[in-house]
Amino acid sequence: METTRKDIASKVVQASADEIYRAIIDPQALAHWLPPRNMRARINQFEPWEGGQYRITLSYDHPDLGAKFAKSSDASDIAQGSFLKLSPGKCVVQSVEFVSDNPDFAGVMTMTYALSRAGDGTQVTIIAEHVPPGISPDDHLAGMNSTLDNLAQYMERGKMSR
Repeated sequence: METTRKDIASKVVQASADEIYRAIIDPQALAHWLPPRNMRARINQFEPWEGGQYRITLSYDHPDLGAKFAKSSDASDIAQGSFLKLSPGKCVVQSVEFVSDNPDFAGVMTMTYALSRAGDGTQVTIIAEHVPPGISPDDHLAGMNSTLDNLAQYMERGKMSR
């Protein structure tokens, strides 16, 4: 079931758009910064080219959180999809579908990571379109903001290690 819901989160990250773009399409980097707070990621499949597929398992650190929020099992969310558009330094657009028996999580979302210059950094905007109704707007926004905070921290650590 396709919805018209759109959720948006944005943050200025102190890194160049090219550096952030590379962190989005690098599976090892993605596994570090993508999972929202209280989750961890396992990259099962990752083909970062237009038309390439991906499959990521996000697992909850605490069983009680998984029981409350998980979409695919008691402890995890499995997201799969494809890369629709890759524009270096500008954007990454993906289709996202949750593996779930619950019809409230059915449907294909479009996730866009838009990058634009913002002073010495980059404005990173995550736009989620056609969000399934089973995903609470407040929880989704909190998760997207947590992901952006993780990305900012990941990019800062990377700059310090150079």
